[in-house]
Amino acid sequence: MEETVRAHLLRVLEDLGEEFQTFKSKLSEIQLQEGYGVIPWSTLQRADPRNLTEELFSCYKDDRGLEVTMKVLRAINQPDLAETLTKRTGSGKRQDLEV
Repeated sequence: MEETVRAHLLRVLEDLGEEFQTFKSKLSEIQLQEGYGVIPWSTLQRADPRNLTEELFSCYKDDRGLEVTMKVLRAINQPDLAETLTKRTGSGKRQDLEV
């Protein structure tokens, strides 16, 4: 059975291990284009990988959650995980977000 995009994202967040806290911290700093929501810091602080996966899909519609995740992964020096997520989901690499 083929895994869903959510399942791939969850697996990558779980693979971060100790870097998961760094990921959440960087996610709170990300600058997005006008009109996009922001996950509140209080929510990020409490989030485990499963909760954060749901928040990313809830807050950022369409493929935006994946794009944000890949940008944050690159920003915290995890390009291999970003590439893994890209390959698993078939997502393109958009570079229009500021981190």
